[in-house]
Order: sequence, then C-alpha cells, then structure tokens
Amino acid sequence: MLSYKPIQENIQFKNRIHDNATFDQTAVLYAVRNGLGEYWHKVDNGFCQADSIGGNQWIPKENGTHSYLVLDMPKEKMEEEIERFMMGDF
Repeated sequence: MLSYKPIQENIQFKNRIHDNATFDQTAVLYAVRNGLGEYWHKVDNGFCQADSIGGNQWIPKENGTHSYLVLDMPKEKMEEEIERFMMGDF
C-alpha cells in the first residue's frame, strides 16, 4: 500500500493559495512575452543549490549556468498582469 496519497494531499490544499502559487504562470509569461526589462531583470553567473529540507540558496559563481528573475514592478501590478493573462486577455 502506498504511504503517499496524492489525491488526499490535493484535497488538503484545495482553496489555499501559497506564496509560490504563480511560478508556472510567471514562467509562461516570461516565455511568451520575453519580459526582461519590462517585468524582470535576470541574475546569472551562479547556481541554485538545493538543501535537504526543500529550500535553496543562490551561490554566485563565475561562468555559472543557472539564472533567476527579479521582479522589477510592484507585486500588485504583476498579480494584475497574471490575472488578465489567465482570463484570456492577451
């Protein structure tokens, strides 16, 4: 018998919004709108090191191959942009 119960866990989180709930929408918005400059700036030359409890840490490294985005607009404006995008207002 499985100790992991994905359906039960999904029900447990239903109707809750978590701090990372827009990662997928942000990735799509970045991909289709190439938002560098307007939405974000990119930090590169480093790598993201995962830890044993699900967190991570950015390690600067010359010629590093990882990067991440930093939001350059107010969070509320990005929330509105994602909401419009999700509702089909492209």
